[in-house]
Amino acid sequence: MPPEPHPLSDPKADLIETVFELHRQLFLTLQNTAIPRWMQLELTMAQFKTLFVVARRGPFTVNALAEVLGVTQSTVSHLVDRLESVALVERVADADDRRRTMVQLAPAGAELIETLQQGRREHIHALLGCLDLADLAALVRGLSAILRVNQTAANTSISSK
Repeated sequence: MPPEPHPLSDPKADLIETVFELHRQLFLTLQNTAIPRWMQLELTMAQFKTLFVVARRGPFTVNALAEVLGVTQSTVSHLVDRLESVALVERVADADDRRRTMVQLAPAGAELIETLQQGRREHIHALLGCLDLADLAALVRGLSAILRVNQTAANTSISSK
């Protein structure tokens, strides 16, 4: 439960802090429901991170992947070796430059990502299904509002560069 606001505090600041706390609690809860599935996979956090980055933004050269992950090429090479050994990623020749090798999701990696995401979607769908119509509508309004503000901020940031 959120802490009681101080009598002289700013109501908007209090609500913002409450949003942060609720967000933290929600995502901890969601993580805790996913952890048992993830633990069965026997991948390190670095391997998960590599897999998810390749899934979201790949394919990559080893150099580019190292830069995105903020690690050395040697580290990425070892991570890719491990993920390749369990058929989650694959190295393929670059279609534009056959001298370059690209790291991309293998079919089993794409299937694993989809399975993990589907499990999360199902869990969130079940949670949302427990909300009454008014709470669900309020959630939609709140999420829509934060997305609008974020988009405006992104557009302002881009146009000011």
